[in-house]
Amino acid sequence: MKAKSLGEFISRRVVTVEPQDNLLRVIEKMATYNIGAVVVLKTGRPVGILTERDILKRVVAKHVDPKNETVESYMTPKLVTVSTGDDVAGVAQRMVKGNFRHLPVVEDGELVGILSIKDVLAALLGLQGGGGKAGGADSED
Repeated sequence: MKAKSLGEFISRRVVTVEPQDNLLRVIEKMATYNIGAVVVLKTGRPVGILTERDILKRVVAKHVDPKNETVESYMTPKLVTVSTGDDVAGVAQRMVKGNFRHLPVVEDGELVGILSIKDVLAALLGLQGGGGKAGGADSED
């Protein structure tokens, strides 16, 4: 039996921001789109990710006022990515081990989508493509 690849399960509509973007505006954008993560691009290349968890732990828990802050100071810069040809089960294991809920999908250094844990679950359950929303999974996970 052939292993399933990620291609049909990723969301190709990714919300992106830049490192110097205002943190409050990005948080508002995430709330507007009801997403749990944005990919941070610098000169068109992914350099980080800002997630709900980053905001909770690095901003809210430390009583930081996001009005005068930039994304770069609070994003996760050590970006772990996957590609469309990766095996679903293998990616699921990586997500569990790394405690990731969202992973950018990159081909030849270019961002092509985002994968959420909800998308992986849909793939493992054999459901048709999970990535319908911009930015991957909604934030109700």
